[in-house]
Amino acid sequence: MLLALSGPSIMPGVSVTERCQILGQGQEPAGGVGQGSSVPTQRWIGIVVRVNGSSIDVYVDEVRIMSLSRVLRRGQIGVFMQGDGAVKVRNVTTAAHKPLCFVIMQFAPEFDVLYQDVIRPVCESYRYEVVRGDDFYSSGQIMDDVTRSIRNAGLVIADVTPDNANVFYELGYAHAIGKPTILLSDRKRDRLPFDISGFRTLFYDNTIGGKSLVEARLKEHLDALRAR
Repeated sequence: MLLALSGPSIMPGVSVTERCQILGQGQEPAGGVGQGSSVPTQRWIGIVVRVNGSSIDVYVDEVRIMSLSRVLRRGQIGVFMQGDGAVKVRNVTTAAHKPLCFVIMQFAPEFDVLYQDVIRPVCESYRYEVVRGDDFYSSGQIMDDVTRSIRNAGLVIADVTPDNANVFYELGYAHAIGKPTILLSDRKRDRLPFDISGFRTLFYDNTIGGKSLVEARLKEHLDALRAR
């Protein structure tokens, strides 16, 4: 079984013609499993592909057989199956879920107000499920929950006002795996660190008027992401 994503294809040593014959126009391989193995024949096999942000899981008869982490753009995901005989497919269905917005910020009362009064309601109005690091209540490692949420997120919002090591660690991870990010900063900060100074940042004033302005500008950024 081969899982493929739409978009520019990079297959070294394979001509464009061969590539199109293998995958179809504009597809690139994302991962494969089962090369040379035997699968049951003469019966129906249940296949489920679940996509959350950058995480892709493939299940066969309710058993997970493949997990991938890929930067996903707008496009289609295809499942290709190859065998000696004909392969029949039936009952193909799709189901959408709310995209996840993961929020990175220092946990302090001054930022709680921004999160509760601006970020969460604005993003929820765009049908995002909004999660912050202190929303986890599992018994496992907190960073496992954080990195998993960043991988599963369709959007990451980070407030980079204070020099907080955890914030920059999580933001760096999001940038490394190609997540769409929106940066926020209070205008009281003199300058941003060099490594993120080139990213577009929403600067806000911690006032009532500043709240209205950051709401409007955040909506503009969300509209731009929706249009991609």
